[in-house]
Amino acid sequence: MLQSVSPDELSALIHAAVESAHKQASLKPPPDPKQEERVLTRQEAAQFLRISLPTLSRRIKDGTIAVVHVCGRTLIRRQDLDALLGGAEPVQTTGGAQ
Repeated sequence: MLQSVSPDELSALIHAAVESAHKQASLKPPPDPKQEERVLTRQEAAQFLRISLPTLSRRIKDGTIAVVHVCGRTLIRRQDLDALLGGAEPVQTTGGAQ
């Protein structure tokens, strides 16, 4: 059952549908960053932890830091690093004024 609609009526229907969809989308809360699965490259993880790549590699090898392999890439889940830091002792720094 097709109904004849004038161009003005069609435009009004489209406008109303888009406006309704926009309102529904804006009512949804933004995604929780804690729930987003963020992965880091080895370089990004080393920078985040403020350690060298060789140190990161040793921590991966000894199992301190878990990795995920995706399409030949080694990735580290951000939540794993956050958990690691949450249970870590404060880092002692040497040199420089504090």
